[in-house]
Amino acid sequence: MTHLHPAESGFDYDGGPTLHGRCQRNPGTGTDSQLRSDRGSSSLDHADPEIPGPKLTKEMTMSMTSALLPEFDREMATTRRLLERVPEQDAAWKPHDKSMSLGQLAIHIGHIPAYGALALLHDEFDAAGSPRPQFTTTAALVDAFDDNVRQTREALAAATGDQLMQPWTFRSGDSVVFTMPRAAVLRTLLFSHIIHHRGQLSVYLRLRDVPLPSIYGPSADEQ
Repeated sequence: MTHLHPAESGFDYDGGPTLHGRCQRNPGTGTDSQLRSDRGSSSLDHADPEIPGPKLTKEMTMSMTSALLPEFDREMATTRRLLERVPEQDAAWKPHDKSMSLGQLAIHIGHIPAYGALALLHDEFDAAGSPRPQFTTTAALVDAFDDNVRQTREALAAATGDQLMQPWTFRSGDSVVFTMPRAAVLRTLLFSHIIHHRGQLSVYLRLRDVPLPSIYGPSADEQ
């Protein structure tokens, strides 16, 4: 899994997360010894481990994961179709001086799926100091995307309802960007995040005269 670096605002980073480095392991996943942030204890260290509300039944857990997995598969397949069409020769192109380059946008999208496994397998992530991944080739981009999708799908398929409702923290050094339940992290930092940037990428590709695939219906190039 690949790396993450803070960008200009919010939690929109132009790198990608990693399961190595400043991550705190989730002991409930059966992974090896805990890795804690070297910048001090997390707010999770002092949090009540019990989330208020009714306990999730096995049927409710299965319903949550069975609802998320088809959406995950559909959105990742759609995203892959766009990434496959990124023209390597235009990697440095920008629609505006303040915009990311086509290559930067594409590599960012390619690593967004890694947030899912990161959120499900760890209790927090510290983005400070992580190196920025660089666009090299379209083939390498798609390979990295496929690997990130595979790891997140495996983690999601194995997730329990209790695990999805436990809090997860995204920090950058001493600054906590947010803490919220893992299910909300998947919805915002994975699904909404990748859909947002995928829309940007579709505009970039159109401006470079690259035929667009179907996203939520046929594109003008497929009619």
